[in-house]
Amino acid sequence: MKKKLFAIFGPLLTAFIALSICAMIKPKITPEIMEEASSSMAQSVISGQVIKNETLSNKKYVPFFGSSELSRLDRFHPSVLAAKYHRPYTPFLLGAPGTQSLTQFSIAASMPKQLYQRKAIFIISPQWFVKGGVTDQYFSHWYSPVQMYAWLDQVKDKSHFTESDRYYADRLQTFDIINSNQHLSSLISVISHNKTFTDKQKEYIDRTYHMLLNEDRMYSRIGLTKSHQKTIQHSETLLPKHYDYKELEVLATKVGEDSTTNNSFGIQNKFYTLRLKSNIKSLKGSQKNLDYRYSTEYSDLQLVLDRFAKEKTDVLFIIPPVNDKWAEYTELSDKMLEETSKKITYQLKSQGFNNVLDLNQYGDVPYFMNDTIHLGWRGWLRCDKAIRPFLESPYQPTEYHINDYFYTKDWQNRDPNTLK
Repeated sequence: MKKKLFAIFGPLLTAFIALSICAMIKPKITPEIMEEASSSMAQSVISGQVIKNETLSNKKYVPFFGSSELSRLDRFHPSVLAAKYHRPYTPFLLGAPGTQSLTQFSIAASMPKQLYQRKAIFIISPQWFVKGGVTDQYFSHWYSPVQMYAWLDQVKDKSHFTESDRYYADRLQTFDIINSNQHLSSLISVISHNKTFTDKQKEYIDRTYHMLLNEDRMYSRIGLTKSHQKTIQHSETLLPKHYDYKELEVLATKVGEDSTTNNSFGIQNKFYTLRLKSNIKSLKGSQKNLDYRYSTEYSDLQLVLDRFAKEKTDVLFIIPPVNDKWAEYTELSDKMLEETSKKITYQLKSQGFNNVLDLNQYGDVPYFMNDTIHLGWRGWLRCDKAIRPFLESPYQPTEYHINDYFYTKDWQNRDPNTLK
């Protein structure tokens, strides 16, 4: 009988004990862990809560939101330049392939105190703005339960949900990973229909959030084995002792030239060999039908802007170009790219986000790009020309004017040529 009872209740008891231990044990986040986390771009860090938030509570660390370009850690990368030249800031890299606006909103919403009256860098890739926005696969890969419940915990006591809340809830219900979770989807539905949570639902949100926080506290350090600190330290040794932009520009040109010898597109040799060479002929003209001007992503981006405005975050936005030679080969429209940048910039500046570095016109600059769409040697250096003074100057009070129009399908489908 005892064996039968243990077989039934043993696993439950074990789980209860484990959670109790998690609640009591709080692994210390040391300065070494913070440094490793800032460049790890590990899923456990980006999708986590504890390490990210504690590190960014240290004002030395600045959130750099973006996607796959952040992983191009050459010697001119913001993390390398900041370390080599002893800048008063250290980039905390919040991006990887597939982290588009919805994921960035989830990250931002999970750290309100770390964004309040602080500075941030946000890199907006034009490639995000395909018609349907982020794919189900990418969204699911970066979906974070602890960040989801952090957001639910913030909104659970509201008697009336904002346009931002309802839009996010509606978007969430388009993804399989949300709809496959009955408890979660029912909570999201409350917000979507602008109802109020019951006391039981509030208790469930609170209990689940704290359980997920405890799990994150115990396991988020696992991903730090992927830290890029050694790469950064090695890259520092390849730079001149003192910062001189003209000297670095000459060096970036030379490094770019030496790194792109096996193709005529100015693409890094390794990338070209592994990703393009074998099917280069089939890629000719392959992007002539791509259009980034009409997309759900514009409204997803608005979620991020809404959050930055709420926390009074002073943000520098960077819009990278596309490799001009590659765009010509694949027949990606220059006119379409220009109009995409125009539409993004309008959405930003019309609401008071005036720090915008639009690099669309730099697509034909040699060695500006690392490959087809990612910033490279001279590109990162040009970004530094804006990033450094922005982050080294004092925080400026913000005056944002959030417009819910940008959540509408009318805006998503708006022709950039109608904008003034």
